[in-house]
Amino acid sequence: MLRVPRFDFIDETQHDELTASVAELDTDKYVGEPFRKRMRLATLLMLKPFLSAADYKVCETLPVGQLNAIQVVWREKSSIPLGEFLASADSSTENTEAQSDSTSTPEDGPAATSAAG
Repeated sequence: MLRVPRFDFIDETQHDELTASVAELDTDKYVGEPFRKRMRLATLLMLKPFLSAADYKVCETLPVGQLNAIQVVWREKSSIPLGEFLASADSSTENTEAQSDSTSTPEDGPAATSAAG
């Protein structure tokens, strides 16, 4: 499993470097390359700073479709609203706070519960 940071957790310097690297793919150096190859290179350039050398080497062997799938999942996971992100399966949902004084218990009887009329 590859682990990369959400886009909004990439520091500004690294984000600027990634943007510059990907922008280079639009220069004359790559003008003759098919769009598919430029997109593949863009994905690899974006992944490289966050992967181990071994994981990156594996990614270099992947076809465009698999790299695109990685990019899609990365983008989708990066756009999760914070509330959903914090409540995801990877995070703990266990309540570690003590019960508040205003919380009723069965011993309080019907008058103390929210269901009381």
